[in-house]
Amino acid sequence: MTNRRDDEMIRALLECERIVAGGGGLDDCLSRYPSFAVDIREHFSLVSELQALELPGPAPERESAGRSALLTAVAASAQRRSRGASGLKPAAVVAGALVALTLAFGAAAAAGVPGIQSAVESVLDELLA
Repeated sequence: MTNRRDDEMIRALLECERIVAGGGGLDDCLSRYPSFAVDIREHFSLVSELQALELPGPAPERESAGRSALLTAVAASAQRRSRGASGLKPAAVVAGALVALTLAFGAAAAAGVPGIQSAVESVLDELLA
């Protein structure tokens, strides 16, 4: 359970994040919220340290396997669509594909797969064509 001071500090930190994201400086935050100066400094120090970390990329074989699976699925979908093999209405197929792509894109982005956004955009272009 949080107390009132914790709630106020959280609001101050969120507002400071907005200020800094909007181009303001840390001094703007500190002058606006002097009672939370120590917390604000600590927060932005930790943010800076976290941003400086280099995250590992995906293993090349996993990236290649994922890209291959995605392209295979797109090709199979295009073949089914051109043959009219699907008994579903085109809107249902597109909606299902969009849900699947959204889930796949989110998982791949979370895993740090480079180039996934352009691959997903290509798939969406193909599906919506």
